[in-house]
Amino acid sequence: HDVLDMTEYFLRDLTPRIDPTAEIARTAVLHGAVVIGPRAHIMDEAVIQGPAYIGEDVVIGNHALIRNSIIEHNSVVGYGSEIVRSYVGPECDLHHVYLGDTVLENGIHFGFNAHVTNLRFDRQPVKVKLPQTKQETTKEKLGALIAKGAEVGANATLMPGITLGMNSLVHAGCVVYD
Repeated sequence: HDVLDMTEYFLRDLTPRIDPTAEIARTAVLHGAVVIGPRAHIMDEAVIQGPAYIGEDVVIGNHALIRNSIIEHNSVVGYGSEIVRSYVGPECDLHHVYLGDTVLENGIHFGFNAHVTNLRFDRQPVKVKLPQTKQETTKEKLGALIAKGAEVGANATLMPGITLGMNSLVHAGCVVYD
């Protein structure tokens, strides 16, 4: 979860920049400090609320919302997705998802309408679920920490503080909680 603190630190002093090779739809909206990398493609009605970093060859789909996040190279954030205060590593594919306060390593796939929740109902700090224990955090909002190569099926939901190991598979429709 320290990656989220590093992401916030990196974004804090971001200098806005749009690479000339990036394609940004006329109806896309960019607010605040936003960096758009080479050959990125921002589709119609997408909203990127800075500070935000969109890496090279990233695709942001129609009606997507990106806020205070880093999306690394060759990732796809599909139609209607919302990514908030998160780090999305390289080569991730996300299809109509919600990620809040979440860390994705590289090569992760989220099926249509999969979600990561980031807030406990009792508003207590989120504990991170590790293989042998739960680690205390001071974060009121914390989604999931997902290692490279994981697959999350359509309509799956990950509850706050869940960790998925390398090449994990969450079947469609599952709810993962501790």
